[in-house]
Amino acid sequence: MTPILLPIWILPEDVGAQHDTTPEDAGTTTGDDTESTTDTTVTEITQPEDTQAEVNTPEDVTEADTADTQPIEPEPSSKKYEVKDGCAEPLEYASAECSLVDCADNLMCVGDGHCVPAGPFLLGDAKMTYNKPAIADATGGRFAASWYHVYNDNQGTKQMDIYFQLFSADGSPVIDAVKLDDDTLIYARSPSMVRMGNGGFLVIWRAQAGITSGEIKYMARVVAPDGTPKDAAFQLNQTALVSESGLVTNVDSPFARRLRNSNLALSWMGQSKEKKGNADVFLRVLNPDGSFLTDELPTGADTAEHEGSAVIADTENGGLAIFWTATNNPPKGNKDEPMPAKTTVVKGRIFDQFAVANGEVFQVTKSEFGYEGMPSAATFENGEIYVTWKTREKLGTTSETAIWGVQLGPDGQDMGKQQLKAGFDPQGYYPFYAPVGTGDNERAFLVWHTIAPVLDGIYMRRYYKTEDIMDCEITNVSGELMAGENGVRIMPAIQSFEDGRTLISWGSSFNGKNRMMVRYLK
Repeated sequence: MTPILLPIWILPEDVGAQHDTTPEDAGTTTGDDTESTTDTTVTEITQPEDTQAEVNTPEDVTEADTADTQPIEPEPSSKKYEVKDGCAEPLEYASAECSLVDCADNLMCVGDGHCVPAGPFLLGDAKMTYNKPAIADATGGRFAASWYHVYNDNQGTKQMDIYFQLFSADGSPVIDAVKLDDDTLIYARSPSMVRMGNGGFLVIWRAQAGITSGEIKYMARVVAPDGTPKDAAFQLNQTALVSESGLVTNVDSPFARRLRNSNLALSWMGQSKEKKGNADVFLRVLNPDGSFLTDELPTGADTAEHEGSAVIADTENGGLAIFWTATNNPPKGNKDEPMPAKTTVVKGRIFDQFAVANGEVFQVTKSEFGYEGMPSAATFENGEIYVTWKTREKLGTTSETAIWGVQLGPDGQDMGKQQLKAGFDPQGYYPFYAPVGTGDNERAFLVWHTIAPVLDGIYMRRYYKTEDIMDCEITNVSGELMAGENGVRIMPAIQSFEDGRTLISWGSSFNGKNRMMVRYLK
């Protein structure tokens, strides 16, 4: 096989709902599950001559329909999909508000009557780098984005800062980008964000003293509904943490979720100063205004295991479900008894509205693969939880990588639903991780990226709760390359809105600079 030169990025094998991969902030692309966080120089991207003309996709991948951008008059009982041969075919539909709106050419109507670009579009300022963008819904049909910007200061020292910005539904800026971190540690990166009950936002991120060593802090800051930062940034972790260099997971991305009682649940992973060779999952709950409700909470995870990639789903009555990746640490072997193979599975636990553990730790995946990790999760209106994860035949290889999903009950219980494969990459490129959002009480949207010669791009598939099936075909969200786009699309995030819109964001390199792309889906 002819090798393809890709930028040397951090490609985490095991992270939370949003992963950390940027051309400015380097690592490895070896395909091995052991993570390197060594900072290196960006490698030039080279693409085949015909790459600008089209994106190569397998036969079962279809381009999201953008040709018919005019809203249609829906029937009162119009359906969003129909079942054919055990899978779902999405149908064109319009909300009641959109049935009364006539959008201009190249626009489509979504949600409560918002005319937005019909395909992918760039967001933000070309002078800034947009690394690992996170998105959240905002009041008045708007949305918010947070990301980290990488640059060199006047002395030539690399810096990373967290930024926040509000946008109208069509992507036009409402305010200028504002800096949130306070430079306590010079590398502020990997933000996650959630809208608060009062319409404001809580942005959380990881701050570190060095790329491969030094102190680690997880920080947060409250932002008012109009985008104005409030008070100062504050620290979340109570356990002193140090760099996890050499572990088999990358722990950059914390995770935030607003619960049904408006409390804010936060998770992260890290290695304490007292431990070597494995990390733990941490959980903390905040009041609706962002003040602390609890200290760090024990998840019940096995401290002998290496745990990471923690994500949270809301449950009924203001509770939460936390899921994480657990890798065992088998004892060293000898000449008579070789060391057992490491295995990785997804585990979870339910906490009630008082942040008290409700039941024991349970295993989500079935131990059918050597690697089952990197979960994401979202909750349907009626309480069912949809969980996705990644599999590989064997840890530390480039064997086929696949994304799976399953519907669990409100308490995480097995409902006898199918474990469905959403997508795969036969060459094993990664991260290949699938954040999920519930667009309504019937559908979940799974989105992932691949970095490979054939499946390079951002892809999406819907899951349908009642029928326990998926779309018949995978949708190519990122589409054809734009002018100046290098062709490597990474780190998708997803936000479903109350009015039925679903927005997907991702990073893409334009002329060597990481930019933010977004696209609406229905």
